[in-house]
Amino acid sequence: ESIDSIFSTFNNVCFFDCDGSSYPDSNGNDICDSLEEIKGCTDPYAYNFNPSSTQEDGSCQYSCSVPENWGVKLTGTNMTIMVPADIEVNVLGAQVPPGSAIGVFYEDNFGSLKCGGYSYINESTTHIAVMGDDITTNEIDGFVTGDQFIWKIWDAETCSEFPAHATYSAGSNSFATDELTFLSSVNHSCQSI
Repeated sequence: ESIDSIFSTFNNVCFFDCDGSSYPDSNGNDICDSLEEIKGCTDPYAYNFNPSSTQEDGSCQYSCSVPENWGVKLTGTNMTIMVPADIEVNVLGAQVPPGSAIGVFYEDNFGSLKCGGYSYINESTTHIAVMGDDITTNEIDGFVTGDQFIWKIWDAETCSEFPAHATYSAGSNSFATDELTFLSSVNHSCQSI
């Protein structure tokens, strides 16, 4: 007779071996199958962290959102940057959590960085509508043709902003009205000089 058939008669009973491992434990998480697993947020950095959770359910929420200076002025002229579901967005080699954001910035008339578009990272394909300059106004309020993208990452776990560098699978790192560019990664790293 197999061990499984022997234990199948003991519904809702856990057994532990000499090492403290539970049996039966079909998914290998050291919790007996007969005990109800508690689904919830297992990330201690999330504001809805549940220390009793034994199984991550993707519900983690973070208390911060992109800063106010990430506000985008809609100008009627844009370019699209496609963001794949599996994009690598790393800060010092670590993938940022869902809920983080990536954004492109330009310099206004006074040399200040302004956000021209951003998107949250949520493990699904998305895009960034990058705003071009509104030529009916005197100020620079969007990207001008040929402007290079200045990238930033907003890490939702640490509520921190990082300068970044992007790589592309197709398209360029500069603005052109009605063009399409495809991202492959956005990364922040420290460099020694």
